Amino acid sequence: MLKPCQSFLQSLKTPIRCYLRSFSSTIHLRRIITLRTFEKVPDTVRPELLIRHKDENLERIASLSQILELDEYGIKIADESELTKCLYPTKYTRIELPNGISYSNHQLEILGRKLLYLQVYQAYLSLFKRSDSDICDYDFNYYSKMDNMSRAKRNPSSVIHRHLKHIKLSRLARLPIPNNQVPLRIQFSYDQKSFNAIIGYISMTHEDHIVNRFLNKVIAERLIKTVLLR
Repeated sequence: MLKPCQSFLQSLKTPIRCYLRSFSSTIHLRRIITLRTFEKVPDTVRPELLIRHKDENLERIASLSQILELDEYGIKIADESELTKCLYPTKYTRIELPNGISYSNHQLEILGRKLLYLQVYQAYLSLFKRSDSDICDYDFNYYSKMDNMSRAKRNPSSVIHRHLKHIKLSRLARLPIPNNQVPLRIQFSYDQKSFNAIIGYISMTHEDHIVNRFLNKVIAERLIKTVLLR
């Protein structure tokens, strides 16, 4: 005698296996559509998008400014309308600085990423001040003392990634498809690119000593607590 659930499944016009295959295909198709959509990300951001998203973009910048405590470290956004271009994952959008020079979003993203990596190395140097051979209180042989650290903690990219997750950086980047269709992992990777570009913009619009102090206090010192010592 068939159990009620078996009887119900057999009564369906579409066999359950076909249904499951169809469901699997739907998910797979959605993944393909998502990937193809990302392949069509424009190289530059359209001006009408900046106008349409203006208020929401400014809210995202304001939220990030609060998280990073920009005011406390003397960081002033020179032109918010230019900075919001960093929120869009494009390579060739030109972002103009107050001095009239412009850089592509991609150039600022690379600059910001390298600056953040330097903060990780700065954190390593500060963390291992334990020998008489230290130079200016920094241990340049820190790598030989990192055997007890996990591989992730020895990888600057992973350290930055984990630190940004800790400070709850999310939904920063603007992507050309609805949020509910973007996997969180992909969204965060673009959030990180936007964050890098913003750091690059900040570094190009402020004096070196202001940028160095800001990055040292907000990134290098804090990621020691949020990532390296955990």
